[in-house]
Amino acid sequence: MTKQTIATSCALLNAFTLLGFSAHFVLGARCGAKAQTRGLTVTIKAVNRSYRNTPVSVEISKNELGKTNLSGYLMLIPKGGGSVLRAQAEPEGEGVRLTFLLDDLPRGSQRVYKLSQVVFIKAPDKQVIVAQKGEDVEVSFDNKLFTRYSTTGAPNKPIFYPILSPEGDSLTRRWPIEPTALPGESSDHPHHRGLWFTHGSMNGIDFWSEGVGTGKTVNVGFEELKSGWVFGSFRAKTEWRLPNLKKADTSRPNPKSRLSDPVIAADTRDVRVFLLPNGDRLMEIRVTITPVGGALTFGDTKEGTFGIRLPDALAVTTDKSAKIAPSGHIEASTGASDASVWGKPADWIDCWGTFNGKIQGVALFDSPANLR
Repeated sequence: MTKQTIATSCALLNAFTLLGFSAHFVLGARCGAKAQTRGLTVTIKAVNRSYRNTPVSVEISKNELGKTNLSGYLMLIPKGGGSVLRAQAEPEGEGVRLTFLLDDLPRGSQRVYKLSQVVFIKAPDKQVIVAQKGEDVEVSFDNKLFTRYSTTGAPNKPIFYPILSPEGDSLTRRWPIEPTALPGESSDHPHHRGLWFTHGSMNGIDFWSEGVGTGKTVNVGFEELKSGWVFGSFRAKTEWRLPNLKKADTSRPNPKSRLSDPVIAADTRDVRVFLLPNGDRLMEIRVTITPVGGALTFGDTKEGTFGIRLPDALAVTTDKSAKIAPSGHIEASTGASDASVWGKPADWIDCWGTFNGKIQGVALFDSPANLR
């Protein structure tokens, strides 16, 4: 294969209704930006759908930008009154990309905003903080951990673990990473750890499972860690390494030994994390895979490619090893639900249940730009 980008989004919801949920993530809105004599204005049009708790991006060219300073804290102030929106800018070609969180915009309507820079005496609240901690990257909201991109939490792949709700509940199964944290948890499929990206057959090698003869995806560095009051982001570099069968070593390779493992692919993982206006959390994950040394084939297998292991309480059914009653349900964009979702293509799947006395859940969205 040639260079291929795979994108997904994972919305982590502490409480929601299905009706409201369908509008939580929309990118690529038909938005226009234009400069006027009294400063930069942004016109947002809801052409095909309503927008609610939605990240939206606008590309602003160098000519439109003019001498406008887009550093620091930015706000979009609506003309004619209404809710002020937080905004965050980043370089995009010769211009910038302005991203903001749209609380509510009904279908067929539009709003015009004026962009303003804000100065604070002390740092504002509700910031997304991204920081490297040792070999990992941690994402926090106002110094309260949301998730950790762990490079050591699994023997053959980086994972997001833990993933926490606003109340601190773990939205992923804790076993086997923390095997005694929650007595009665299921103990099947030890390679199900947090949220991960890999595949069951790459050039015939299993990168999904763990053990002798399986491949490894190895983190080789981080780039562009950014914090902000709209989103936080980081870029992770990964190598896909074939097993060195001469070693027959199932433990996590140390930096010296892993250098001898043949590399068949490299990928770049661009991760953005948003704290939405209603308190929900959203991760946008874009993975760009590049073959190394020859053709790269994704085999036809059920083992891949994004996986998340939910806590047993949010499962539809649990393994016989579990002593925690399941309360979960799954719904797909196709209308399929629960067990009938398995193995069927869908634009999104929505998983929820009662966990620690609250309705909580996770949804995964497939990017429309993905191959097939």
